Amino acid sequence: MINAVADERGVDGVMIPFHVAPADLPALVKGLKGMKSLGGFVVTVPHKGAIVDLLDEVSPSARLIGAANCVRREADGRLVGEMLDGVGFVTGLRQAGIEPKGLSAYLAGAGGAANAIAFALIEAGVTRLTIANRTREKVDDLIARLSSIYPDADLRIGGPGARGLESTQPAQVERAQARAGGFEMRGESVGALEQRIGGGRLLGGGTVADHDAGA
Repeated sequence: MINAVADERGVDGVMIPFHVAPADLPALVKGLKGMKSLGGFVVTVPHKGAIVDLLDEVSPSARLIGAANCVRREADGRLVGEMLDGVGFVTGLRQAGIEPKGLSAYLAGAGGAANAIAFALIEAGVTRLTIANRTREKVDDLIARLSSIYPDADLRIGGPGARGLESTQPAQVERAQARAGGFEMRGESVGALEQRIGGGRLLGGGTVADHDAGA
């Protein structure tokens, strides 16, 4: 898809997939720095978090989120990362006619993409964000980082589904079978919207991914 768009726009370039195991990611990044014809690359699960410390520079938002999914190679070989999952998600909502401002949101998962979506939703003006994840520590960490930037945000720990928005019991979080990256939003004029981010699959050409990894 990306190659087709590039061709339509007259871009002299091509995107190709790399299948990379987590243990081999540092070696790949080191090699990519030396490719003078490389414009950049896209990173997907499970490497979005690990890539941050391997880059020469990341944006302030990517550093705060703790993940990056787009990397640009500068002329001097430096690799600069940005995280666009959250911005892309909110843009997709608006293009579908759903304005997040004023709605409450339930986020199932606290991984790299979910982190980015959480920040983007708060910035977009949701009135309340409830986060559920099988690992409580990840939720606590995400809420702490969100609170450091948005101290007035209404942030809650949720149960296994959007109907449990009011729940703040840790035991319910531990029992939740929520899939990482799952998302539901409810509001006066919105029934329910759900978006899931697949785990371990190549999501497009030029992505760096581990086929065998789970979400």
